[in-house]
Amino acid sequence: MALVNSSFDPAVELDIVLLTASATIRVFDMNGEEDVVHAGRSDGPYRHFTLPMVEPWSMRLVVNNSDE
Repeated sequence: MALVNSSFDPAVELDIVLLTASATIRVFDMNGEEDVVHAGRSDGPYRHFTLPMVEPWSMRLVVNNSDE
């Protein structure tokens, strides 16, 4: 999933909810740097992930670790 912060403010503690059995996702910034994010809680088949800060007018690529 591609995510864009099209704001002049940083996106802090951005919570996304994904339908996944995976306990982790990988988040890539615009420089190709990777962060591994662990699920905070589950809501039925959905998992909540809190992303690292997304700077203004920048993009992130969120990849599900489906091999778990």
